[in-house]
Amino acid sequence: MKTGKIYEIGQVYEKGMPMFGGRTYALLSPGSPTYSFPTSNRIVANDEFLCAEIGQVGTQFDGPGHIGMKVTMTDGSDEDVYYNGFTGAEMYSPYGLRALGVENVPIAIR
Repeated sequence: MKTGKIYEIGQVYEKGMPMFGGRTYALLSPGSPTYSFPTSNRIVANDEFLCAEIGQVGTQFDGPGHIGMKVTMTDGSDEDVYYNGFTGAEMYSPYGLRALGVENVPIAIR
């Protein structure tokens, strides 16, 4: 970073964007209208349905915890090891990564 230039490297999520392997991206409205409100102004609305493997379509949506290696440790056990030596035991949870998730990556402010 010597010139101070900013390059947009994001990918818009859309049909035809780059997708790894046989990944899926589908965005649709499941019905028209999806629902209506029984109010005096008779509002109707449409919902969106998204089916995608967000981490593998368009822009990579995860952080440094995306790729690791299965490593045989000195004691002979196998561990999943990621960036900076974080192990799967330190990272995995049913609600996302405890460490190295994209939410932990600093946001550049323009």
